[in-house]
Amino acid sequence: MAATLPKGSAGNRQKTGLTTADYLERVRALAPMLKASAGEIDERRELPAAIIDRLVEGDFFRLLLPRSLGGAELLPADYVPIIEAIARIDASTAWCLNQNSGCSMTAAYFTPEVAQDIFGGPRGILAWGPGPGEARAVAGGYDVTAQWAFASGSHHASWLGCHVPVVESNGQPRLEPDGSPALIDTDLVGVLPQLRRYARALTGDRAWADDLVQDVT
Repeated sequence: MAATLPKGSAGNRQKTGLTTADYLERVRALAPMLKASAGEIDERRELPAAIIDRLVEGDFFRLLLPRSLGGAELLPADYVPIIEAIARIDASTAWCLNQNSGCSMTAAYFTPEVAQDIFGGPRGILAWGPGPGEARAVAGGYDVTAQWAFASGSHHASWLGCHVPVVESNGQPRLEPDGSPALIDTDLVGVLPQLRRYARALTGDRAWADDLVQDVT
């Protein structure tokens, strides 16, 4: 699938104007607080709210986000040194940030309206994890039953996503014209409120969900 940015976005992109050196300076400013939080991060298996606030303020979750959405849209050679610098201070923080950043690149594949809904705000953070499941077609959407694991960064994410095959109401797999299974991506809908009670399990191991998901196609 080819990435599609909003029409006319090349001339309307919001440029951060920040370089890798600028972000590395922000990492150095964050370092004392991050070092002091290392024990809490290891014990709780999640990033403290104060750390998330600083990461949001420093635009660290927007390093790979398209510029059309106010992101930095850094190239790998500019992005990796920032993650490496954070990893030298606290590897868990770098891991979560890297996973959320990778998820943010999906914004280029969404319609402009959906991308804006998910990533338009300063706390537009997406996390997901792999796992078996299915989305059964029902009136008004899909009945999603699935188990997801290793959803790093899910504690502080504002959206959770998954990939599940679509089955018809009779249980038969829904196929694309080329015969491949159809997939829906539930990070397009507001599933997070129902899943917040599973947040700890999502990052630690696994989570179960059985929710009605709107059809947004």
